[in-house]
Amino acid sequence: MKSAIKRAISVILIFAALIVPATFAFASEDYTEYADKLIAFGIIDNGFNTEGRVTRGDFAKYAVKIRGVNVPSEKNPFTDVANDSENAPYIAAAYSLGIMNGVSAAEFAPDEFVTPEQAAKVAVMVSGYGEIAAYKGGYMNTAMSLGMLKDVEPDSDGYLTGGACLKLMMNVLF
Repeated sequence: MKSAIKRAISVILIFAALIVPATFAFASEDYTEYADKLIAFGIIDNGFNTEGRVTRGDFAKYAVKIRGVNVPSEKNPFTDVANDSENAPYIAAAYSLGIMNGVSAAEFAPDEFVTPEQAAKVAVMVSGYGEIAAYKGGYMNTAMSLGMLKDVEPDSDGYLTGGACLKLMMNVLF
């Protein structure tokens, strides 16, 4: 069932990428193919920054879009997330689905940058493998064994860049 869904998404993405012509100004050609597919599928926007670091708030948005769930309109539970911010409904959805937690019970830290460990947990949870993470030695080991972290390298300070985030999202989808 899961492989059939992944194949269907693959066909849709490839078809959409062929129909939706666009020009993207990315620093590296390696990211253009990834970006084209993710933009066509509505996960990221045109102009996605592959060089900059990805914030927790933005990562919550991408995770919820990959999961394909409706975004709730209820207030999020975190005091450091403004209810009128673009990412607030995605943060609330990611939290309510168990995809992402706050850094504490009251704070999400939406402007902090995503670490590979946080990204691994989100990737595993979005893919529906959260329950097996305990048996595989944690989220990092699970994500690595499933190929989700293939070619995903953090920057020199240990944070995910936009380019690494694109690779991670493609690994999760395909």
